[in-house]
Amino acid sequence: MRDLRSELMVKLLFHDREGLDPAPLLREQAAALAVTERSLEAQVGSTSGFDRTLALWRLSMGRAALSFVEGLLDSRTVEPIVYRPIGYVISPHASLDGMPLQPIADTKGESTIAVSEPHRGCLADLDGFTYVWVLAHLHETLGWDSTVPVFLDDQPHGTFATRSPHRPNPIGLSLARIVAIEPAAVVVEGLDLLNGSPVLDLKPFVPLFDTPSGDVRFGWFEGRAERVFARTSDDRFALRSRRSKP
Repeated sequence: MRDLRSELMVKLLFHDREGLDPAPLLREQAAALAVTERSLEAQVGSTSGFDRTLALWRLSMGRAALSFVEGLLDSRTVEPIVYRPIGYVISPHASLDGMPLQPIADTKGESTIAVSEPHRGCLADLDGFTYVWVLAHLHETLGWDSTVPVFLDDQPHGTFATRSPHRPNPIGLSLARIVAIEPAAVVVEGLDLLNGSPVLDLKPFVPLFDTPSGDVRFGWFEGRAERVFARTSDDRFALRSRRSKP
């Protein structure tokens, strides 16, 4: 990582002065950083104590560097995107195997969204709502593909036409019923998230805004959505845990 601060910057400077296209250099650098990221992810999962702390630091730096290089490749004009959790899920779902596929099929009882201290003031007035949208980082998912196998059909589908966790940005969206608002937590029913999932945001459900009018098509889910009550998740997407083990 430390070489990027000097060597990569010097190379990019020389490319600029010579009027050369830096894209080939940046693509090779991105590929190298992707390999480093996978290696550091494995280290985080296989170490403990200060060794794990050091691996987490290196992983954070590696991901930041990869985001920077990808931004240069895409000619982005916005700053790098960094999200920090506002809290974590305390859920009866300890593993993906057997977890409900959607919140509506969750029969395990209540879950709790423990909110971090700096964000607890944001809970004011949320007790006036019945449902809340929960946006979470699906931390057990690693990697993505253009098409993915799905639980409710026997054929793969384009990733953006599914609710699979195996996607470029593994963000989960769940609609949960509010049971209680506590000073440092939200107690909910119907949450299809693993215990320990980092929560990115909470937004109140407003029927006028969130319920579309008119005819609504739902693609390949037609005739298959009802399977959500009979099928549960398995560990096919729990790649982070499996890859971190020797």
